[in-house]
This record gives sequence, structure tokens and C-alpha cells, in this order.
Amino acid sequence: ARVPDFRLLYRLAELLELDVSGWLLGTPPYLTSGDIQRLLADGFSIGAHSVDHSLFCGISPEQAIRQTVESVDQLVTQFDLAYRVFAFPYGEFQLSRDLLRTLQSAANVQMMFGTRGVIYDELEPWLVQRMLAEEPTGDLRHCLKQQLNLQLQRRWCGRNLVKRTG
Repeated sequence: ARVPDFRLLYRLAELLELDVSGWLLGTPPYLTSGDIQRLLADGFSIGAHSVDHSLFCGISPEQAIRQTVESVDQLVTQFDLAYRVFAFPYGEFQLSRDLLRTLQSAANVQMMFGTRGVIYDELEPWLVQRMLAEEPTGDLRHCLKQQLNLQLQRRWCGRNLVKRTG
């Protein structure tokens, strides 16, 4: 997974005379606390997603622990949640089995989510792979069909399980 170089993006916006800060004020890309409260009231569940959206395979184990624990603690406290859930930004690629277990234990989470699509994970039931639905060329139905097709292909090849080292 690649992390965007935001310095380059902001430099390009400057060259193109785009007012990113002004746009963000008028069109916030994130949910507000009020939005989240309404979702919770409507029966949705929410989970943490890190402090600053770091690529976890690119930070130290200590930073990964801090990112996980702080983000989960903040959400649980702010919204009085009775559960603890965490989804890895950019996925949990290249993280060892031991580090994943340490993160799960340190943050005391019941469930974590990766980004490998519709595939089983050896660390289920507490580490579940989620499907990315950000494909710009198709709708959610198309994306789901692709993921299910890929799952069938993996099953036929005997590769329908995420196995980890260490």
C-alpha cells in the first residue's frame, strides 16, 4: 500500500491556485462528532482507525501500539462505547502474527479489520479482512461481485487463507 505524499499534493494545489483549506472548511471530508452520534443512535457501530492514518508496516512496533491504543481509547471514551474495534489504515500487510496479537492485547480490542478483501484470516475471529469499496469505475454491487469471484479463484487454488509469519 502506498501513502500519498501530501507535501507534493499541497504544492500542486498551490501551483494550480486551489484553496485546499477553504474547500475543506466548506466540504469537510470526515464525519463530525454529531454525525457519529446520529449513526450510533441509528444502530451503527464505529471503530478506531489510528491517530494519524499511518501505514503500520512503516512505523515502529511502539508507534503501532500507541496509534492503536490511543485511537481506540479516544473513541470508547468520547462515544461511551461498550466495545473496542480497530481497522488498520492501508491494511495490516507485513505485520507479524506476534505484533498483531500484541496490538490486539494492548488495545484490548474485540475485533480488528485488515483490507485484503473477502478472504479468511488465520487470526479470525478477532482479525477479519474487510473489502475495500473505493473502486472509482464501478458501484458497490460490481465491487462485491469482483471480490466474490476472487474468493472463488483463491479457494480453487487453495489460497483462501491469510497466513502469517512470526
